Amino acid sequence: MPDLGLTDREVTLLTRYLLLKAKDGIASLPDWRPEREDSPDPTRLETGRALWDQFNCKQCHSLGDEIVKPTWDENGNPHLMSVIFAPALDKTWTRTRLEWLAEGIQHPAKRIPWSGMLQVNMTQEQARELAWYIANAVPSPKRTVAASEVVDVMRRRCNGCHYGPDPKASFNTNPEGGAGWLATWGAKPRKLDLMSIEGIMRGAVDDFGNPRPSVVPYAENSPLLMHIKGLKHPHMPFGMNPLPAEEIKLIEDWIASGAPTPKETSGIKVNPPIEMGD
Repeated sequence: MPDLGLTDREVTLLTRYLLLKAKDGIASLPDWRPEREDSPDPTRLETGRALWDQFNCKQCHSLGDEIVKPTWDENGNPHLMSVIFAPALDKTWTRTRLEWLAEGIQHPAKRIPWSGMLQVNMTQEQARELAWYIANAVPSPKRTVAASEVVDVMRRRCNGCHYGPDPKASFNTNPEGGAGWLATWGAKPRKLDLMSIEGIMRGAVDDFGNPRPSVVPYAENSPLLMHIKGLKHPHMPFGMNPLPAEEIKLIEDWIASGAPTPKETSGIKVNPPIEMGD
């Protein structure tokens, strides 16, 4: 999704509008959701795979090692338009509410009419098994980076601005917090402290004082990553050279593996991944 340069007010208004539009649809959802499991049942995976093949989901959707790419005729027209718009389902469990899956699969014309997804003759049981399969077919990325390694990078690279209040601060720091914490350059206080795992996972606040995550587990477009990669303004570190490629890669790998952290740090529960909106 492109960065549209929306203000905090525009983001808030758009979010409220979407919530109002979705209210009735969410209320009508059945009280059921597939659970993502650490060790999914192989037999159940086989059943789900059979349904995946039976309903030809693989014609449009990529999943795991099976990549679907659009093909074109001599005039530059796609052979199958739906392939262009069908999302890859590898990370469905990280970016959608799983309780929506079965309903969207069984009733696409009603639940996701904008998608162009075909309506097929499918029972509720089949839709739920297929939803479970999509949620469990692709294993979680291996965790190769510890949170402590990320904190070490943040403390070395971001300590000029992104620290919170400390009455015992050293002589060369502000006891009220750094520029990334205070109201700076006409902006309201962002309160972004990157000197601890609590601060990294807590994130910043917007112009309305609403919390905004800096790290979203598994999300390639986590705000922290977008800023340090120069894909979102302001580029960070502000007014300085970018982080070395190997340090950006380390942070990227940590987020891609779910941003694993200690189960509890100073009373803040940060694992399992924070549910956006809680």
